[in-house]
Amino acid sequence: MACSPHDVYPVLEFEKEEDTIFEVTRDLPVEIDVEDTGSLEGLGEWLATNKYDVVHITGHADIDKEGNPFFWMEDEEGLSVQVTPLQLWEKLRLNMPRLVFLSGCRTGEAPEHVAALSFAHHLVAGHVSTVIGWGLPVSDTGARCAAKTLYFDLSRGEDILNAVLRTRSELFKHYPGDWSLLRLFSDGTPLDVPLVQRGQKKRPKLRALQYAYLVNSQVKVLERGFIGRRRQIQQGLRCLRKDTNKVGLLLHGTGGLGKSCLAGKFCERLKDHVLIIVHGKLNAVTFREALKDGFIRARDDEGLKILEEHEEIPYIIRWLCSSSFQNRPYLIVLDDFEKNMPEAEEGVIEISPEAVPILETLLRYLPYTDKMTQLIITSRYTFTLTSGGVDLVRERLEHIGLTSFRDADERKKVSQLEHIASYPVPEIKQQLIEAGRGNPGLMEALNALVEEMKDAEIDTLLCEAKGKQEEFVQELVLRKLLETQQETFQTFLRRSAVYRLPVQKEGIELVCEGDGLKDWESEAEKAVRLGLMEVNRTRSDYVRYWVTPLIREDIFGDLPEEERRQLHQAAVSYYQSILSASRYGYDPVSGAELIEHALEAGLDDIAIEEGGSRFLPYLRNTLAYKEALAQGHNILSHISEPKKGAQFAKFAFELGWIHHDMGDARQAISYYEQALSIDKAVYGDRHPTVAAMLNNIGGAWYALGNAKKAITYYEQALSIDKAVYGDRHPTVATRLNNIGSAWYALGDSQRAKECFQQAYDIFREFYGDEHPSTRTVKEWLNRV
Repeated sequence: MACSPHDVYPVLEFEKEEDTIFEVTRDLPVEIDVEDTGSLEGLGEWLATNKYDVVHITGHADIDKEGNPFFWMEDEEGLSVQVTPLQLWEKLRLNMPRLVFLSGCRTGEAPEHVAALSFAHHLVAGHVSTVIGWGLPVSDTGARCAAKTLYFDLSRGEDILNAVLRTRSELFKHYPGDWSLLRLFSDGTPLDVPLVQRGQKKRPKLRALQYAYLVNSQVKVLERGFIGRRRQIQQGLRCLRKDTNKVGLLLHGTGGLGKSCLAGKFCERLKDHVLIIVHGKLNAVTFREALKDGFIRARDDEGLKILEEHEEIPYIIRWLCSSSFQNRPYLIVLDDFEKNMPEAEEGVIEISPEAVPILETLLRYLPYTDKMTQLIITSRYTFTLTSGGVDLVRERLEHIGLTSFRDADERKKVSQLEHIASYPVPEIKQQLIEAGRGNPGLMEALNALVEEMKDAEIDTLLCEAKGKQEEFVQELVLRKLLETQQETFQTFLRRSAVYRLPVQKEGIELVCEGDGLKDWESEAEKAVRLGLMEVNRTRSDYVRYWVTPLIREDIFGDLPEEERRQLHQAAVSYYQSILSASRYGYDPVSGAELIEHALEAGLDDIAIEEGGSRFLPYLRNTLAYKEALAQGHNILSHISEPKKGAQFAKFAFELGWIHHDMGDARQAISYYEQALSIDKAVYGDRHPTVAAMLNNIGGAWYALGNAKKAITYYEQALSIDKAVYGDRHPTVATRLNNIGSAWYALGDSQRAKECFQQAYDIFREFYGDEHPSTRTVKEWLNRV
């Protein structure tokens, strides 16, 4: 355990000492864990669940004016904390070690001018059997030499006393100014018993990597096995808690470096914050759904009420920043944000138009929440978002770059990887480590592959990977992993790859029917173990499966075209069942997936029906116009021949309405007229649906400033509605009100008044004086 607070000088080069200890014990039968926070709390977490022979603590220590010794440890932001012998003893007694080495200046010194004990003496008095400390300030190089010799000897079977004697001898040879400072304190427990038996074989410790997922999301984090990133964690926590000029973090770096896992660490540290998570594509639909999910979990009725307002999402965000986001702690996580940069692989780092207004509004208005609500973005790329000449991303987010593991961190990572760590051929083992490039994700994939491949195949893989980029090597390794498996397993994974998003087990069952895949769950467990599939079991009622995105598209593309089409059909059935069983209203994310799979399966009519009847109306009602047009045009692009059914008329009508709301009335008329032509063919000329379409065309012409043409369509609609409903019906009153508005625009107040009066009388008769429709027409009457 190394303690090196930011505000204590000189800065400790603890990585060199860690690396030295790992190096000298590499081939010896000793297991080493590293506490990565430098904090007393972190030490306590390790000791609560692990029994150690030795606890090694390195850092700065001192003695205050009253003669009280203390050790400089860190808080979770990396700032200094004075730890007393009693505080350290309270943690050590959770699982008392045989030996404690306090590798800090003056830990073995007792001031002569006061009746005081050294730090080490205090611990022995508290029944720590053996403690090593330094009597005076010691050089960094001397301390490293002592650690190197002591742990080499202990690891090869020397007892504590002889190991300390040889350590002092080595110090005398190489660092004569330090040898006499190394001091051993004991309570009389025998020191001639070795901690390791001579000749004992090295047994690689399986350091299980335990992954979990942030609530209701695809964001994968490490519950156990997280190493390194101490400074990044401390930098991020300082920003999140104290930097009033920032509203969050941008975690950036290439794939596999653990950006999501690091984000998960911040989420752990901010446990009182409710998570609002968007994985991948950020748009009005995905963000609104993430907000809804977060507000439901937080029981935030105010937030849910604001979401129901008929406003565009940027306005909703501004509103939330002066209400819910000020009143409750929320943490917004935008994971894999590079998916909002469609041309990034071509070198064009620009955010998609759907994501820009959301991110810009968050960055502009989150400062008003006074750090109650903050933002974490993970992305492969850094990016800019300029507004008013200011780069909001640079100004409002703390940038934290992740790099590959090196030296001690790389060694720690290797120690977690059973098959690489225990590989019998040293040369190949080193090549495997080098092929991992210090990239945690790539190293884990290589470890899984080593278990499955023969030695000759590993040689071939290493040749293919040499000199290639990390992303290429990672995809290559995963592909090789798949190819080493039996055909049944490969078929299972390729068929499951039809899904772009996590699905319930019913979704996997649908694509595994036949082909001898009844026992698909055992195949899924194996795929998860190999890192080819992921499963989220955050709740008993929330189990989701998905193929790792790195290879999903490629392996699905391996299947024959007809089989892919059939699998898309199965996916359509799955999403239809999900939508029909939804308990919280329409699920637009599932709706979008249903449409996409229907188009890929050649089921255009299903895509059109879902788009026109539910998906586009939902987006229109939530004012997600850009997303609505994008999906509408996507559906149209898959239709090779003109459609004539009522469902397409409804779809065209919705597109027209969306264009109308966006101010493009001329384009709206084009879609309305398509719908009108179909409706007349389906229902006849005198049907209420035809009347409604005529009314909308009239409204579009009115918006274009042609009130006279609008009246011709309004009057056609009025004629049909009177024939269907009679003269005294609210629908008739609505048409009369529209005609009155058009006459008023043309300057004919008399005709306008006649229409308004008729509409007023009908509304009053049906709804009474206080109804909004009655009052609106009354205002028109007063105006004319």
